[in-house]
Amino acid sequence: MENGKNVNKKSRFNEDFWQEYRTLVVKTGVPSHKAEWYVKWSVRFAGSQPNLPLKARTAEDVKNFLNNFKQNVSIKEWQVDQATEALRFLFKEFLKLAWAEKWTNIICDTKGTECLRNPNQQELLKINSFRDSSTSKEVVCFSLK
Repeated sequence: MENGKNVNKKSRFNEDFWQEYRTLVVKTGVPSHKAEWYVKWSVRFAGSQPNLPLKARTAEDVKNFLNNFKQNVSIKEWQVDQATEALRFLFKEFLKLAWAEKWTNIICDTKGTECLRNPNQQELLKINSFRDSSTSKEVVCFSLK
């Protein structure tokens, strides 16, 4: 099966694709009940541009989706975190798209001052760089180690 091709269409292929994604998520240690939400968030993302296959999506598409998602007052921070992790897993681990290898840089918010957290990460966020003061063009971004 070629991951990410035609997954926006209602079909048996679509169901198989999402089941395969869910199975891989569970194999990595995500509890089954949470894996269902990974699928839901990823399907929601796929539906945000129904005529654009997942393999054709870009880092910018993910940023725009997550930024719009964060603006919804009924969405809690942990839901944004979970959706972010679901999309990271979808693009980096499942579809294995090259641009997703730089996920930490992708999920930095539009101001570049923070990154969304990974709820499955056991370690605390670590600072990659720090400086007492900064110029208006400098950015400090937190990443997961």
